[in-house]
Amino acid sequence: MRVKERVAHDLLRLRTRYEARKAAGKNHCLMKATMATFKCDLIMMTFGSIVSTLLNFLSPFIVLKLVNFIDEGVSGAPLTWESVQPGVILSAILVGSQLGSYYIYHYIGYKQALLGTRASNAIVGLIYSKHAKISTATNKQFESGQVVNFVQVDSERIY
Repeated sequence: MRVKERVAHDLLRLRTRYEARKAAGKNHCLMKATMATFKCDLIMMTFGSIVSTLLNFLSPFIVLKLVNFIDEGVSGAPLTWESVQPGVILSAILVGSQLGSYYIYHYIGYKQALLGTRASNAIVGLIYSKHAKISTATNKQFESGQVVNFVQVDSERIY
């Protein structure tokens, strides 16, 4: 999906959920609508974080197995592939689990920043579309610049 289409899609989903919650008379409509709009992304990031954490917790156990393998070593026996194969496999598992953990961790960080930006943009779009519908006679309390400032500051709090 292109960026403009993605932003329009997010805004439409947010507006639909916000208006449904507002019509039902529920509290904290904007925050709950935002969470519902990006629920799938949040679940995927949570799952990725759990996998990354489990991979991090796995490494001390692999290191222990590797140290035990080294301590038990074959004394006086010639070095053959069959005698060192378990150590090589344990080392490969250790390196693979650490690389996987770091990759997932940084990918989740990227997705969180992207999701925060998407949510912030959707909220700004929703507020601006509401503000555009209000006539200037109705909104004499605030100037346009003040409203823009409120929107930018409040949407950044969510990011």
